[in-house]
Amino acid sequence: MEVVAYERAVEGREMVILRGGKEVERRIVPSDSLLGLLLKRGGRHPKKPTRRLPHGWDKL
Repeated sequence: MEVVAYERAVEGREMVILRGGKEVERRIVPSDSLLGLLLKRGGRHPKKPTRRLPHGWDKL
């Protein structure tokens, strides 16, 4: 649960912007309030699996 909260707080979630009933934009929005809550609870980074880059991408 903490991993999901951390990801939403730091990496954000997708938000769809609608105007006149039509989608006009998509934004990635981090949650400042959730990040604040996590920091109040101790500020430790939850253990989560690291995301690895495909072979060779780190040299680009």
